Amino acid sequence: MITVYPAPIIPVDQLQNTLNELKSAQHQVVAIKSAAEQAVTTKNEVLKKLIGLLKSNIHYAEAVTQREDDELKLIGWGGRSAPRRIELPGPIEQFQAIRTEPGTIKLTWQRPRKGGRVVAYKVQELNRTLGVWQTVETALNNTAQPLRNQEVVLYYRQSGEALAYRIVPCNQAGEGTPSNTVEVLA
Repeated sequence: MITVYPAPIIPVDQLQNTLNELKSAQHQVVAIKSAAEQAVTTKNEVLKKLIGLLKSNIHYAEAVTQREDDELKLIGWGGRSAPRRIELPGPIEQFQAIRTEPGTIKLTWQRPRKGGRVVAYKVQELNRTLGVWQTVETALNNTAQPLRNQEVVLYYRQSGEALAYRIVPCNQAGEGTPSNTVEVLA
């Protein structure tokens, strides 16, 4: 028995023409993207050149005026500002330790209200054998992705062991005041 298939609704020529239009449009997209990338590269090169020229002018003006603020103000800018003193971060607030399951501890706290901006928090655990605090975790607080919730989860602690923790806020000036000590059973 012979099977007969009906002719397609859309003629083959029309499908081929549409496929050719698609290929042409894709080539245009590639050409436009390439031109845009070249334009951005050119713009970045010109910007780099401009920055270099401006820096040369600034260095020249500073050299000629011997970095005297009064003379630099005559041409529209002042000398370099004195470096700012960075303040140590203040103590954190509302520090808590919660055992979420055996061997797992969740530490939460509120950022300091006083002092300099915090860059990182050191989570320290008391080594009872040696009698010293040891950093077991560091939580970074960068400007690109600041910590929304100040919390750290510590895993693999020996179940049933009494542990003591504290948080030390840090920045470029150094370590701030350590938090209160919180004890919890792992």
